[in-house]
Amino acid sequence: MRPREYVGLVPPRTFIASPIDSRVRRQIGRYTWGPRFGGFGATDTRMIPSPNLILDTPKPGFWYRLKKGETWWGVSKSAYGKANVKKGLLTINASSWNDHIDRKKKNWEAYGVKGLQATPDYSAQNPHAPKGSGNDYPTAWIPPLTGEEPEVVYPQPGQGPQGPPGQSIVGPVGPQGPQGPTGPQGPPGESANDSSIKSAIEAYFSKHPVTSTIGPPGPVGPQGPVGPMGPAGPPGNTSNSAIKSAIESYLAKNPIKGGGVGPMGPPGPMGPPGPPGPSVEVSGEGGPDKKLWTLPLILYLTTLS
Repeated sequence: MRPREYVGLVPPRTFIASPIDSRVRRQIGRYTWGPRFGGFGATDTRMIPSPNLILDTPKPGFWYRLKKGETWWGVSKSAYGKANVKKGLLTINASSWNDHIDRKKKNWEAYGVKGLQATPDYSAQNPHAPKGSGNDYPTAWIPPLTGEEPEVVYPQPGQGPQGPPGQSIVGPVGPQGPQGPTGPQGPPGESANDSSIKSAIEAYFSKHPVTSTIGPPGPVGPQGPVGPMGPAGPPGNTSNSAIKSAIESYLAKNPIKGGGVGPMGPPGPMGPPGPPGPSVEVSGEGGPDKKLWTLPLILYLTTLS
């Protein structure tokens, strides 16, 4: 039986004993993912993660590639939470899958162990390659807090957990297809008239009644400013009788208030003499004397009194 640590994998002694055996090469391809790189000329016997298992954020049960400026303490806090930072940090450091990463006492003095270093000396194409294989930061296995190695978490070789759903991209609209055959003609519709339109409207509102109601009228607002004077209208067509009736109606409603007739004023100057009157024949005896010449004198004398 194979040792427990190589469940689903071929023990390293098999690779060394028969490096050119075709069966060994098939087993390597069947039971491991990605490129195989375990050192200078050696074949890696550990599970190699496919790109979809190397996440952008640390998560237990997956791999994570350190970024510039990050620390393993920050990786542990992100993966396990603030309450488990120390335990998670020591669990990551103790994982045998992470043995390809250089360990030193630098920055680990408080824990009394040699710890993983964060230097850009590793290969991104071969995530399990040792220090000096490239210029990227190291890729580490983030184990569960119980410390299981990836071969235990993924006991079925070649099968990892389901990755996140991909982003679908809508392609361009294709060319228009040929027009299909004309369908059978339907029955003739009813011609539209006033009665049919009225019936359709009543049927619609019976299924979709108007629920809104008109509220009471609001208070009257203040009077707005007086607008500009409009143009003068055409002249009226009032007759003399209408003017007289209007004046009489006005005087009847608004009588003129004042005293009675005042005294007669002084007589004016005498006017010029009038034209001569007609001549009167006088008999030889002088004719009858009717005293008509006295009339103007009497009128004049009355004006002097």
